This record gives sequence, C-alpha cells and structure tokens, in this order.
Amino acid sequence: MVARAYASMILEEPHRTTRNFRALLEKVGTEIFAADHRLEPYYLSASALYRLEYLFRTGDVDARLKPARYHLLLTARLLASGQRPPRPHSKEMARYADGLSPMFWDPVSARALLHGAVAIVEAAAAGHFHRDNIRTQGFTEEVIRRCREQVSAV
Repeated sequence: MVARAYASMILEEPHRTTRNFRALLEKVGTEIFAADHRLEPYYLSASALYRLEYLFRTGDVDARLKPARYHLLLTARLLASGQRPPRPHSKEMARYADGLSPMFWDPVSARALLHGAVAIVEAAAAGHFHRDNIRTQGFTEEVIRRCREQVSAV
C-alpha cells in the first residue's frame, strides 16, 4: 500500500498502482524504496492514505470514489503544493514532505484537502467512475491539468 501511495503522490503515477502493478513492482529498489531515498515522502504518502481510508470508512467520502483513491492522493498533494517533488534522496525532499505531512495528520485540514481533491476528481470523471475509465494515463493527465488550473487561479 505504501508503494502505491508513494507512486501516486510523488511519482504522479496513480494509474499504475493497480492495473499495471507489475510495472510498479519493477521500480522497487530504483524509483521506489531505493536505498538512498529519504523516508519522509513515504511517511507523507502513508499518512495521506491513512487519512483517506479513514474518510472512506466513516462515510465522509463516498465509497464510489474508491477506484480513484490513488488519484485523490495525487490531487490532494497537488492542491497542497503545486510544486513537483524534489529528488527523492535530497534534503529538499525531506523539507518538502515534512511541510506537507502536518496537513494530512490534522483531521480538519486533511478533510478539507481531500474534499477539494474529491471535487476535482469528480469533475474529471464526469460521473464515470468505472475502473476502466479511472485507471488510465489520460485520466491522470486530466486530473493533473485540472489541479494546475485551480492552483494557478488562486
């Protein structure tokens, strides 16, 4: 689960987390869980996934969005910081992740951030939450485009 959350939030590849999991596994040791990677972005990703799953369990986020859970994580990260993440082994990555982690541990800010992500993902999906639609690179690109538009408009 942490590898999927990391690939979604940091590598910006939520479409590969389930459908093409083998390709994701091939990145383990190089792009995911490399020996020189900072641990902070993994903690950030796990924290965000924990908070999202909590919102699913409590019914605060509609269960029909579960197929898009990894897109929601990416969207929340993009809303929290429109910047691309730094190199995974750098001190900048540690600062970047440490700056975002409190947003996901605070229940109020995490809820607001994830509800903002829900709005963007719902708009991108246009009510079509079938896995074949959600888990595509095209859908990921549409979500990223909408996030960047919203962040630049603020």
